[in-house]
Parts: sequence; structure tokens; C-alpha cells
Amino acid sequence: MKNIEAARDCIRELVEISADKKLLPFQEVDLMKHAGMTAINLSTFFDEYNSELIRIINNSSVPNIVSVTAAVKFSEIVFEDPEKHAKDLQKAIKNLNVRWLLNALDIVHYEIDESGHKAIDTLVQQIDSNR
Repeated sequence: MKNIEAARDCIRELVEISADKKLLPFQEVDLMKHAGMTAINLSTFFDEYNSELIRIINNSSVPNIVSVTAAVKFSEIVFEDPEKHAKDLQKAIKNLNVRWLLNALDIVHYEIDESGHKAIDTLVQQIDSNR
């Protein structure tokens, strides 16, 4: 239980670092990306924190590649076992900002492989068809 609580705190701190615009003048975009990617990876270790991926996807302050990568991971997790993750999908249908995600994807599309594009397409189609 203690590890789960510590993970939540770490995820939130890492997202704050990833979204910290004060780091931009210091050319620390790589640090921001790394913090965001670490938050994504940590979120995937605990099913309880799949919804943290939605928060990362919707966060317009993190680097675009972080938002898009979070969407890819979320889609892979949810559609690997849709029954197990039905609540997570419902949260995404209700809360995920598809317009923001697609705008971010347009900017970093060349950094995402074909399977990532397919994962995002599947997620967006599912959300659009259920709204």
C-alpha cells in the first residue's frame, strides 16, 4: 500500500517537472520529456493509476511527445483487456480531450511509429463512437 501511495506522489511530481515552463529558458526540454516519460512508465506499473495517463494526455503544458506517448500507452493497456479496464475507458470517454491529443499528434507524428498511430486511432474512434 505504501508503494502505491509513494508512486502516486512521484507521478504527480514528475508531471509537474515535465510541465514546468520555467525550465524552457534553460534548454531543459530533454529533462521535461524524461520526467514525463518516467511518469508514464510509473503509471503503467499500477492499474490504479491508468487514469493518471489521462491527466498526462490532457496536460497542455507537458511536451507534446509526452501527451502522445501517454495516449499510446493508455490505449495499449485498455484495449489489451477491455473488460478489465472498462472503468478506465469510461473515464477516457468522459474526460479525454481528443482535440488536444490530435493537435499534439500532428506536431510529433514523425516521432511515433505505426503501431502508436494505430493505438491512438483505436482510442479516438472508441471515444468518438461513445460520446
